Amino acid sequence: MPSIYISPSDQNRNYGCGTYGSEMEQMELLAAEVGKALDRCGVKHKICYHTEMGIDGRPADCDKLGYDYYLALHSNAGGAGVARGCVAYYYEAGKNLANTLSYAMKKIGQPSDRWASVQQNKTFFEGRMMKAASVLFEVDFHDTPAGAAFIMARRSDIAEAIAESICAEFGVDYVPVKQETNTNVLYCVQTGAFKSKKNAEKLAEKMKKAGYDVYITEKERTV
Repeated sequence: MPSIYISPSDQNRNYGCGTYGSEMEQMELLAAEVGKALDRCGVKHKICYHTEMGIDGRPADCDKLGYDYYLALHSNAGGAGVARGCVAYYYEAGKNLANTLSYAMKKIGQPSDRWASVQQNKTFFEGRMMKAASVLFEVDFHDTPAGAAFIMARRSDIAEAIAESICAEFGVDYVPVKQETNTNVLYCVQTGAFKSKKNAEKLAEKMKKAGYDVYITEKERTV
């Protein structure tokens, strides 16, 4: 199975709107969520946080460890307070993953005013400096209030979209988040209402024989 090296932005002075904080903070939070999803799906990955090394050393680290893909996670700036949407930059071999990531964001309802959300780029350091297939993914504009809010409020959805895209690229079954069951809630089913009490008792007896707990209530007709 292929493996992926995930590099969240280390730009700790690139601040977003409102309570966004820095690009580094938000992308490391996002990367952690992606990692949880990939663990659930059994995909081998590494997340390189700023406490381990900055971006300058990560492409070489990716090659040294033998990862097949490199995904850089960033949030964008320069949107003049209004621009929206993601863009996935690929070098060469990462084009298919870039397309899948872009489509996944549309599926979760991300608005976009971009004319092209997938673009080839051969100048970015986090694209050309490793042997692995590479994608630099700008999730949304953090200097646009709506973009910053989207990244923060929809972090889990974005992470799952990214993980599902990686699984699709690797030919691995995506395992969705297991929905927790509230054990304090009971769901009751009403099977019928009768004008005749005798008919109600007949159905109740039939349901009891089938193994169901049954009780009869009276309700005044309103029609």
